[in-house]
Amino acid sequence: MLSYINLHFGLQDHERAAAAQAQQQHPTHHQQQQQGRGAGAGVARSKPGPRVLICGPPGVGKTSLAKLLAALATRMGSQPLVANLNPTDGLLCLPGTLGAAVFGTLMDVEEPAGGFGVTNTPISGPSAVPVKNPLTFYFGHEKVEDDVDMWRQMTERLAVLARRKFERNRDVRVAGLLVDTAPVEAGDKEGQELLGWAVRQFDANFVVVLGSEQLKTELGQRFASEKTSFEEPITVLGLDKSDGAVQIDKAWRQKSTETAIKEYFFGGIKARLSPFTQSASFDELVVFKAPDEPYEGAPVLERVEITPEMAHWTLAVMIASVTDSPQAIRFSSVLGFIVIADVDQERRRVKFLSPVSGRLGNHPLIWGRWPEPYLNLLA
Repeated sequence: MLSYINLHFGLQDHERAAAAQAQQQHPTHHQQQQQGRGAGAGVARSKPGPRVLICGPPGVGKTSLAKLLAALATRMGSQPLVANLNPTDGLLCLPGTLGAAVFGTLMDVEEPAGGFGVTNTPISGPSAVPVKNPLTFYFGHEKVEDDVDMWRQMTERLAVLARRKFERNRDVRVAGLLVDTAPVEAGDKEGQELLGWAVRQFDANFVVVLGSEQLKTELGQRFASEKTSFEEPITVLGLDKSDGAVQIDKAWRQKSTETAIKEYFFGGIKARLSPFTQSASFDELVVFKAPDEPYEGAPVLERVEITPEMAHWTLAVMIASVTDSPQAIRFSSVLGFIVIADVDQERRRVKFLSPVSGRLGNHPLIWGRWPEPYLNLLA
């Protein structure tokens, strides 16, 4: 734990240096007037705060470290941008997603997900801790290797949005970035290549390796000659695994996923929610799914008919229109989720659970391949 605290203070030093440079190159409007400079002066590209990518083998506490660093930063008044590239763990959203959010307020570290859970997002009820608004892409798979090309494209889009946030929000730019990644083992060349891709996309200048000296050595050699777009060296740091971190088995992962889905619709211990059961005809819902057997030139999504096999699946509601192209729908952000409760094929009616009332309108739905339908929420 002491090494983690030291890491936090080291990152704080880099944040203060970025703040000083930003203050010098981008003075406030009042300071510009005092100095006799126009509002458009001082537009030089200042160096952002620390951009930290956290990696390591399974079960070493990567997400725990990301939560700790984010919580300490917010306690110090910073507003870091946190990104999650591991679809197994959702950031302020359901598992099966990739996302990012600015943590500009205190985190509820007492909730089960330690401040990264769905109960920290806007809900229909009072909250003791200010909620966060994540930007989420629906990956629809459990592991990165299930669709590497899709993961790369979504990661690239998240990185572009992170850069835009840095450009538009000075406080976020100074606070920097924390990136949580999927497990990577020493000797895993493909996994390390994907880590390198993420480092370049997010312009990370720190790579923190947990619980593997061999992986630290391999990544140190990989990034030894590389620099960021600001001509910074990429520093690879090795730390011990988190205290209490253990290997997560399949049964625990399933239970954790079920809990996240339940909390999304029904709330947690501190805030109870009352979801809405709605009914719609087959013609009112437009559902897309990736082809079961992709072929050359296949679209990223195909429209599918509603069938009884959809029962108890969680579908993503996209911020798009049903008239948009499959490509635009696939890479739009997530508005929310519904769960298909029952499919009556004879009457061509669907019963589904939604966190809010009202029709879905012309928002398309995406039926992924994970999380699988583990439970019946209406049972």
